[in-house]
This record gives sequence, C-alpha cells and structure tokens, in this order.
Amino acid sequence: MRVLGATVLLIALGPTGWASAEVPANESAVPALVMPIPSGVSCLVPSDGLAQLAQRFLANTELLLARYPEGGMAFSHEVRNLVAGSSDTFVPIMGLLSRSTVHQKTAIASGLARAVNECGDEVAYSTAMQIAIAAVEDTAFQESFAIVLDQMRVAAIASQEGPVSNGGAL
Repeated sequence: MRVLGATVLLIALGPTGWASAEVPANESAVPALVMPIPSGVSCLVPSDGLAQLAQRFLANTELLLARYPEGGMAFSHEVRNLVAGSSDTFVPIMGLLSRSTVHQKTAIASGLARAVNECGDEVAYSTAMQIAIAAVEDTAFQESFAIVLDQMRVAAIASQEGPVSNGGAL
C-alpha cells in the first residue's frame, strides 16, 4: 500500500501490531506510520504568539525552509516551538525532511528532540513522535536527534542532583 502525500500518518492498529506504509521518495523521507498523532496537543503554555506561529507555518510550510536555508539554532528553536506548541505541526514538519538540506535536517532533528523532551508529560504525543522519528531512514538525522535528546536527559539529571560541591575548598 502506498500513501500519496506526506501530510497524514495513517492511524490504525492491525491484528499483528503497528503497520506502516511507505510514502513515495519524492513525497517524504518519512514512512507513514500507523500511530495516532493526537490533534490539538500543546506542551507549552498556550499563547497567541504560539498559535499564530503554528497558523502561519500551516498556511505555507515551505516558507520555513526558505527562511532558514542554512538550518541553524534559530531554525531548530522554531521547530521546537512549532512541534511542542501544536501537535498539528508535527506531520508537516516531518514532511519537510525530503526537501531539506543536510544542515536543515540537523536543525529539524535538534528541534524535534527538544520538542520530545518538552512533551514528556504528554505520553501519547511524545511516544507517537518518537516512533515516527525512529522510522526516518537517515543516519545523520537519527544521530543528530539522539545526541540532542541525550544531552537534554543528561542536563535534566544534573539539574535534579543540584550543584556539585567541592567540600568548601577554594
């Protein structure tokens, strides 16, 4: 079975478990997974700015790539805000991968890792994102995602342990 478009992930659970259908290579680098992407989930404090950011992105997804041709931290931050701010932006962000440069893919992976981290309390959404991300067959993308996610988890552990003391020595 083939899916003609990259804006929808199939939602169903078959008798043998999660199934998938590949999206044609010219459509997306992401297979369409059979995993629900909850609609309307926001992992950030809702604001008019986030809602407007999501609306502008959804109105013209290609503009995001045009605004950040070199990728970078600002691009990564915008991906994080979009995906953590509205689950409705996740599938369109994933759809951009097939048209992204290596630098843009790295920034998308970084932003997605930070969004997954931000959305940890939204278990269904976070899990669905991680399953879809794991299906991307791009080693550099996967490595970038894993590195940033690991850094976020190490930072979280370190912050829970509190400052390191040197016993009062100078």
